[in-house]
Amino acid sequence: MKPHLRLLALALASTLAFTAGGFAADKPNFVIIFIDDMGYADIGPFGATKQKTPRLDRMASEGMRLTSFYAAPVCSVSRAQLLTGCYGARISVPGVFGPASTKGLNPTEITMAERLKELGYATACIGKWHVGDQPQFLPTRQGFDHYLGIPYSNDMQRKSTATGERVVPLIRDEKVAELLDDEAQSRIVQIYTDEAISFIRENKDKPFLLYLPHTAVHVPIHPGKDFAGKSSNGRFGDWVEEVDRSTGRSLDTLNELKLAENTLVIFTSDNGPWLVKGADAGSAAPLRGGKGSTWEGGMREPTIAWWPGKTDPLTPRHRPTPDPFPARRGEKQIPSSQTPSLPVPDPANDATRKKQIPVRQPLSARRDLRGRVQCRWRWMQREQSRVRRVVHRVRGEASPRAAGA
Repeated sequence: MKPHLRLLALALASTLAFTAGGFAADKPNFVIIFIDDMGYADIGPFGATKQKTPRLDRMASEGMRLTSFYAAPVCSVSRAQLLTGCYGARISVPGVFGPASTKGLNPTEITMAERLKELGYATACIGKWHVGDQPQFLPTRQGFDHYLGIPYSNDMQRKSTATGERVVPLIRDEKVAELLDDEAQSRIVQIYTDEAISFIRENKDKPFLLYLPHTAVHVPIHPGKDFAGKSSNGRFGDWVEEVDRSTGRSLDTLNELKLAENTLVIFTSDNGPWLVKGADAGSAAPLRGGKGSTWEGGMREPTIAWWPGKTDPLTPRHRPTPDPFPARRGEKQIPSSQTPSLPVPDPANDATRKKQIPVRQPLSARRDLRGRVQCRWRWMQREQSRVRRVVHRVRGEASPRAAGA
């Protein structure tokens, strides 16, 4: 299984234990703020200087910085892994889903929303979904009571049949609420934040899961009008500052309703910065690489955990992204009675899906990458030898191999 969100795993495990023991009142709330294409050095607690993030700075000072927190190189895979706790390849999510794709996260997969809903949680997804935009793949079919957001990346625009403008849909539950053109996208952080705060207020008397995957800071960059031109890092920095304000509003609401000490808030990103976009991309400094690569800059994310009274203030932690479903029975984290008795069908053993990408068993990213690098290196050596032989033939010289070199 994919390691992802250890703090969430521990909290979920404790929730299951409390429920099994009859202590339902101790169920914690969960808020997961998932940014799009944010680099390791794009917020103050991780080294940003051109854009100011005072609310995230405070969140880190009151909570915990996770300095070795890894995701996947691209967004659909990262989101599927977060939701299910499985490697993307294991659940047939190998890349990025486009609009109107016939593929998505299999509805029979068990998500964290479904697990928590069984325990009486209110659940909502507000933001970018991007693991399938057809009805059978939407959040409302994956354990979420409510959904509001753009179902894929904000650059996946299509022409409106009514106006001819390039737009993306804003979906509420399973219906299109609005078509957003470029100008309207500047309202998206405000829309998400207002909806998130309303959800928290409506469910203050019951346990809840709020999954808030922002469209920001994916290109095209559209900061709100109150933030445009305010940072020292162009419109990208402006949008980061708007996300900072949005996060602060959510934390303020939790404090106002006296929910903070019973709520775990995770702030992180799906993958590294999209470096080819130049000034519209973030920074992964001092790491190498960005979105789409398996270098540190493509997968290591700026992450903060905030849970007053539970997280250690000012303490950096060096750990990989852990699994929200450590359901292997021997680990004693989720009782065996809570482990799904019927696993999702394995596409590798499904004869009706002959063209499916072969499913690989879980393998450490380091070991997998090392194997690919070694294969690439051997190929380069063979090609270099072939080129040298051709050059020697053209020059009429004996090849090193023929000469016994």
